[in-house]
Amino acid sequence: MIASLAPPFDTSDRLAKMSLFYHREAKRCAANRAYLAACILTGAALEAILLSMCYIEDRAVRQTLIHKRKKFKAKRNRFLEFNLFQLIGVAAELEWIPAKEIQLKGRKTTLQELLHWARLTRNMLHPAVWTKEGGPQRVHKSTYDSVCEVFDVTREWMVHGVLASLARKMDHETISRRH
Repeated sequence: MIASLAPPFDTSDRLAKMSLFYHREAKRCAANRAYLAACILTGAALEAILLSMCYIEDRAVRQTLIHKRKKFKAKRNRFLEFNLFQLIGVAAELEWIPAKEIQLKGRKTTLQELLHWARLTRNMLHPAVWTKEGGPQRVHKSTYDSVCEVFDVTREWMVHGVLASLARKMDHETISRRH
């Protein structure tokens, strides 16, 4: 029997590490002009970071419509059953990402719409998707750059939200101690 010498990590930590790993691998793929692989890995990094956030904010996630309507198969680690479409919905419902419209290349859009576009690009991994879309097409650097930017913006918004939440909790604790 081989004993594990690695320190135990909770699920959120493992998912955050996976996100970093996928993101680094995506950059390596892009550096070698393998843009489809880079987009797929960036989509996986996005999914991992959204899943990690579900474990950080588990009580709030359990109150979402998506969670309430989902038919789960397992009793434990239910968030792992969410697909990327559902994770984007959770992020929007819990305002981990802004709902505000932005102007991009002359058209109005939202970060949620951009996340769904990145998801669709990631889904090109599936042969059935390629078939429905008319077959393989070359994925260009500009597509990877856009998917990567959506990932970076999403990650920054979520980190900002976590930090703001921590600051509120710390302020609340300080106020509670004074009284």
